[in-house]
Amino acid sequence: MITIRCHIKTVRLKRFALPTIFIRNKYPGANGLKTGFTNAAGECLIASATRNGHTMIVVMLNDDNRWNEAVQFLDYGFKLRGAI
Repeated sequence: MITIRCHIKTVRLKRFALPTIFIRNKYPGANGLKTGFTNAAGECLIASATRNGHTMIVVMLNDDNRWNEAVQFLDYGFKLRGAI
């Protein structure tokens, strides 16, 4: 039983590694993240961040490069609002 619990814990750490990096380390001001999958929408990512009182939300559907492009879209939005 203990071995099974350790195995499940290891899988969870691998699965949530990217969201944790995005929120805590990779993107300044990141404060929300949700990943998901449906047959219609494919792999999905919803991310949010707040800078200088402006909150941006990005929704990526069926995008193989969603982690990098989410950062690019958030940067673009903050640049338009003068928050970068």
